[in-house]
Amino acid sequence: MTATAKKLELPFDQNAVKTKPSMKTGTLEGEPIQVLLPIYCKSGYKEETHEIYSINVNGYKAEAICRQPDYFISQTDPKFHLSVPSAINFICQVGIAQALFINGYSTKTVEVLMTGFSMNMTKQLGDPSHIPISMNIFGHLVTASNEQRQTPRTFYKYRYDINEGEWWGTVTVCVPFG
Repeated sequence: MTATAKKLELPFDQNAVKTKPSMKTGTLEGEPIQVLLPIYCKSGYKEETHEIYSINVNGYKAEAICRQPDYFISQTDPKFHLSVPSAINFICQVGIAQALFINGYSTKTVEVLMTGFSMNMTKQLGDPSHIPISMNIFGHLVTASNEQRQTPRTFYKYRYDINEGEWWGTVTVCVPFG
């Protein structure tokens, strides 16, 4: 697995006629909103389980195998597909585990914050039992403590990919140590 940038190829038919989408205006409230949204926006992610099975850390590089044994089933697509919120959860947790590990932590005793994120994808990912994630640290910044913050902060910027580059992007996390 490698975190490399891929050119986004849009799945448009070259013979398709280009048109402008119609631009409707209005305010959505109550039931008109609810019928457009997935059920988890009303009742939450009660069915979701996220497991990080293994992480192989080699300094600035981490390769993880994740899985999602319990997952939300969409009312419009009965098969599993990795959702963006689940992907963000996996990416952040793998990055946090790597940052803590390379800094000598054996348990999570600090709160780590995500401070930046981008994502690109070329297709749906449909195997809940095997979600490979590769992460490479390409930016590292340590800020000093000051009057407002007693603890220095370290920022790690990662390039990541999921499933051999089918989803890719960057994420930045901030850990409260220097």
